[in-house]
Amino acid sequence: MAQPTIKEAKTLLWFHWGYESFRPGQEEAISAVLSSRDVLAVLPTGGGKSVTYQIPAMLMGGVTLVVTPLVALMRDQVSVLKSRGINATALNSSLSNYELDQRYNDVEHGRYPLLFVSPERLHTRVFKARAHRLNISVVVVDEAHCISMWGHDFRPAYRKICTVYPLIGRPPVMAVTATANPAVRRDIVTNLALVDPRVVVKGFDRSNILWSASETYGKKKALAHLARDISGSGIVYVSTRRAAEDWAAWLSSSGVAAAPYHAGLAAAVRNDAQLRWMRGELRFLAATGAFGMGIDKPDVRLVVHLQLPSTLEAYYQEAGRAGRDGHPAYAAVMYSQEDFSWLQSRIVEDFPTKARIVAVYQAICNYAHVSIGEKPTKPLVSNLHAITRSTGLERRVVWQAIRLLEESGVWTRLSFPRGTVLLNVAWSPDQLARYAQEVSNRSLGHLVVRLIRNIPREAFGGWQAVQVQQLSGRVGLSEARLRAGLGFFAERGMLRWISADKTCLLCLNQPRTVRVPVDASLLSERRQGALDRLAEVVRYVETTSCRRHLLLSYLGEEAPGTCARCDNCVGSQESPIDR
Repeated sequence: MAQPTIKEAKTLLWFHWGYESFRPGQEEAISAVLSSRDVLAVLPTGGGKSVTYQIPAMLMGGVTLVVTPLVALMRDQVSVLKSRGINATALNSSLSNYELDQRYNDVEHGRYPLLFVSPERLHTRVFKARAHRLNISVVVVDEAHCISMWGHDFRPAYRKICTVYPLIGRPPVMAVTATANPAVRRDIVTNLALVDPRVVVKGFDRSNILWSASETYGKKKALAHLARDISGSGIVYVSTRRAAEDWAAWLSSSGVAAAPYHAGLAAAVRNDAQLRWMRGELRFLAATGAFGMGIDKPDVRLVVHLQLPSTLEAYYQEAGRAGRDGHPAYAAVMYSQEDFSWLQSRIVEDFPTKARIVAVYQAICNYAHVSIGEKPTKPLVSNLHAITRSTGLERRVVWQAIRLLEESGVWTRLSFPRGTVLLNVAWSPDQLARYAQEVSNRSLGHLVVRLIRNIPREAFGGWQAVQVQQLSGRVGLSEARLRAGLGFFAERGMLRWISADKTCLLCLNQPRTVRVPVDASLLSERRQGALDRLAEVVRYVETTSCRRHLLLSYLGEEAPGTCARCDNCVGSQESPIDR
């Protein structure tokens, strides 16, 4: 088969996207991957990163495996591709075992040139067993900054992507991201084991964005001023889910159509908010950093950060969602000194001391009754409330300790889709059947019989993950009534159950040990690195010189000393919003 050409790539660009020429950086990246070369493409937000792998996927044959961090991002990408007449599919945790098996079969038989997966999916038993049959021609790592210890969204599974290469014949690897300073780029190349990669870095400068930052204590008044003076859609970024709810409610009460968006909302609620905002039915979304990745809304006129972002990379990516249509847009930061103190405390929680990590490790092993030197064959079930209570640590610290121990290889954490409960039935089926016959409440007896028939056998005497929605349908009860019934049986010692979001299942990779393998010096280095990146954010918001110059310099790009596009260069007599 002859090597595909750029001319063929341009034909597809015109046919599927309606463009006659590529944006800066796209052609270089596509040429490199078409010649089977590893690629690192750093293209700015709105710079068309996805095209750099979607077009080669249609030209190279086989399957392009796209590793991406969010289920919502997979869904959006697949939907957009299908609307353009391009076959694509995704493997995610919302699929049943039957649906998952069918997707694998369809990919193996060449139905889909693009397959989207999470980094965690690569390390599942099923993927490893079937990987050699998928005919993968290119591996794409989207949002590749996540692989870097300096990136703003560290994911352990990202750092293990290269371990999958031997299973698929080491095809060319393409890493793409919107934001990566020189240190992050080096991390990406190293941790993805890229071989002599073609590195494509295109300009981060967004000259149509007017940058401003101010220490603001009357944030409601200031936001109301911006919402009144700047027409069009906007995003308000905050640091917590509670803040997203509160600011969305305040905007709505002020006559500005708004909704919250954060990871704690049900998927249907988030999707509805996003769709209404995309259609212009909502003017603002009040969101955490969970929002925006992969979203293509060109006419966003205003992005406001009401609390300090944790890194300049995160800030640039979020602020860069303004003005993708090239028309004037505004990126404003409103901060207080309390924001800085709060972020410092979060960093301390995100990188707990070795003593705290050891305390969490011991508490989890004790809770699961694991002795020194023992390596259970079944996963450890840990009630997070019990662990926080026994250690005296905050829930966030416990979660971070679990995550860091997973990075160290101590255990592997199993994840479950939303709506999952873990069930452990103490009574045998015979005991439950006798109870069903003898109980005076016949409705209760019928429920017990239906549960016996529909609960997985593995749940009798051991913990088993169960989808509440599926089980409620099988037993003929609403989810609320089913949960109430499970609570009733738990009170009588017949079973134990706990929502998956309140627990974690951990597979020990090695026997329990007295000396926990935690590198205290590395923890300290990463904690200090996070504090240093926060200091760069503070330097940006407190500078009296050109903000645009500071931001671009940090990202490794030359920039003039003044710009006339930020509040400092415009001068104190006139804000950029007034221009």
